[in-house]
Amino acid sequence: MSPNTVEGLEPFVLHAGFGERETHLLITSALDQGCSDLKIQSNDFVNVYWRRSWYPLTTRTLEDTEAKKILSILCGPAAIPKLGKGDEVDEDPEFFRPNADRVLIRLRLHAIAARVGGEKNGVAITMRTIPEDLPELAKQSLPEGVADDLLIDKGLVLVNGATGSGKTTLIAALLHERTKESPAPSIQTFEEPIEISYGKAGLGRGPLVAQAAIGKHLHSWGRAAPAAMRSKPDILLMGEVRDAETADKTVEMAITGHAVYATIHADTPNETVFRLVEMFPPEVRSAAAAKMLGALRMICSRKIVRLDGGRIVAITSWIAFDSEIKDALQSEEWPYPRWARYVRTYLIDRGQDFASQCLPYIRSGEMGSKLFREITQMGREEAQPYFDKARN
Repeated sequence: MSPNTVEGLEPFVLHAGFGERETHLLITSALDQGCSDLKIQSNDFVNVYWRRSWYPLTTRTLEDTEAKKILSILCGPAAIPKLGKGDEVDEDPEFFRPNADRVLIRLRLHAIAARVGGEKNGVAITMRTIPEDLPELAKQSLPEGVADDLLIDKGLVLVNGATGSGKTTLIAALLHERTKESPAPSIQTFEEPIEISYGKAGLGRGPLVAQAAIGKHLHSWGRAAPAAMRSKPDILLMGEVRDAETADKTVEMAITGHAVYATIHADTPNETVFRLVEMFPPEVRSAAAAKMLGALRMICSRKIVRLDGGRIVAITSWIAFDSEIKDALQSEEWPYPRWARYVRTYLIDRGQDFASQCLPYIRSGEMGSKLFREITQMGREEAQPYFDKARN
């Protein structure tokens, strides 16, 4: 069976009997063509995520033994027995680029055993390629003034969005920007796992960025806050806020004089407020909400979308928690169960919601009703006024 090729993506010929070098060439081929992710499975083509869609990269399918061979090359011989026990393989393999002088390629790899293509005990491997160069803040397509609000010295910034929405890239760009200062601040990150390496960014201007992987450098998230307090950082990255424990520790760091960045899986700023408070048990939510409000400086939501003409753009919805907003949310009129409603109304009134940020693309003809409704989660009737507004 021939793969469903697409113009602009150069296929890779993976020969039978391939080894380590050809495996590395396969990955660098995807990286060099702008692919963000690779999916390698038993009895399947090697597929890549290119321009927001999946396409086959190889000219043939891989046998089950070949897919497992790639996993062993990247993660070592213990990876396959680990899958056989029902465990995941969650690694960050790295290798030097073939035909280059000590250029390091880093990956984020996840693999599970699965039934694939008729193979009862097959393997499903997903890899994300980590860019070799640190992202630049000026290239993040942020609305005017948002970058300045994100570069804080104290308090909490939450960056949210679905998987692949650019959360990690945006935060990396922010931290990279801070390493350019002279003197540069002390930056400490706690991540699970480490995705983007800062290398020697800022060397000689301040301490190099120290990155700790939970489960590897520290046993648990519970150790992150005590470790941070002893490390004397100016800026902290606390990874992903997943539960009440990580939420509480993240907020605690922000109210003790640090600038703290964290990610959270939510779609919009108003959903972020709701989800963060709802992580706590009902009996402590009021106190947790008050503590969170004292720490919050900004919520920034991101979506990376492919416009109807093929162009890839980042769309942002954001809210900066200034004194006016905090005073309103501390009043009797807006108790914490209604905070999400307040934030949603605020965003719409100021054109900082996703729907308002889509209007220029509707006017240019690059965004149709289907894409707009997908981004905003609106129904057809709710979406129509935005198209009427864009045409006037």
